[in-house]
Amino acid sequence: MPLRRRPNLPPPPAPAQRAEILAQLEASGLTVAGFCRQQALSPASVYLWRRQQREAGAAADDGPPRMLRVEAASAPAATAEPRATARLTNGVGLHVAVDHLGALVSAVAAC
Repeated sequence: MPLRRRPNLPPPPAPAQRAEILAQLEASGLTVAGFCRQQALSPASVYLWRRQQREAGAAADDGPPRMLRVEAASAPAATAEPRATARLTNGVGLHVAVDHLGALVSAVAAC
């Protein structure tokens, strides 16, 4: 037996309308719950649309890798190789070989 929609519910918006609604949500600065209350939308639907949009974007993304392998060490290895060092706000030091710095910056910029 096919599922039937309740007669008092409007039809779901088309994909282009969903994208516009998500853009309005982002621009509003409101939480999903607050925006949905204002617009008389179901938060579950909005979260579904967001996930579908994110998955569609990920499937179409042929850009550079978004993740890099990172090896954690208690202290930087002693090396003659030039390194760039950054101290993160949590106190962790990030040491990157200079010849890998361009790839790291490119990967972060692509995120």
